[in-house]
Amino acid sequence: MHGMRWTAAGDASLIVSLNPVFTVLLASPMLGQRISSRMALGLLVGISGVSVVVGWSPNSGIPFDHRLIGDLMILFAALAWATTNNLTKMLLSLQKGVSALEIVVWYSLTGWFMLTPWMVVEIWTSGIPDPSLAEWGTVAYLGVISTVIAYVLFARGIEVIGPTAASSYVFLVPVFGVIGGWYLLGEEVGASLIVGFILIVFGVRVVQRESARLQAN
Repeated sequence: MHGMRWTAAGDASLIVSLNPVFTVLLASPMLGQRISSRMALGLLVGISGVSVVVGWSPNSGIPFDHRLIGDLMILFAALAWATTNNLTKMLLSLQKGVSALEIVVWYSLTGWFMLTPWMVVEIWTSGIPDPSLAEWGTVAYLGVISTVIAYVLFARGIEVIGPTAASSYVFLVPVFGVIGGWYLLGEEVGASLIVGFILIVFGVRVVQRESARLQAN
């Protein structure tokens, strides 16, 4: 959320696409999956795509130093998301029968305990906000649809098809993100975003195919 304050929505949605790469790489220490030279190559190609997006973004109306801060935040968010994918798979693999819904409840409860003190500090320093009806609708959408329903469905997807395959659906994020940024926010769609998208998708596909090949062997 803080990253989105500093960078463009289209740029952020492309960077989030690296999530499957991080998921596979973190699966090595967390799930015992081997990392090959092809996976390392895919990571380098994906990072190159991110570099193109960050360095030559068409959204030049946002200062470069601001976009750099925001893009780094989004990159770390993708890394945290990838860690969650593998942790979810580890929890679902336990013999105690942990369900996808239970995992989401515990994730949400932990996040509530971590974020509530910061909320109290913000209210103490800035006062209680007075959201409009449209802003309340946005909060409801984020809380109910984008968080609860989406995370339950995603955890269920990890349970059925595994973390690597589930992460591949992140390819839809940049598509909707770039289109939404252009249509709703008036952001620019330039050649650098297209080149960055191609490099990121190619790098992710290399990592995923190599991961599938190693698991099959």
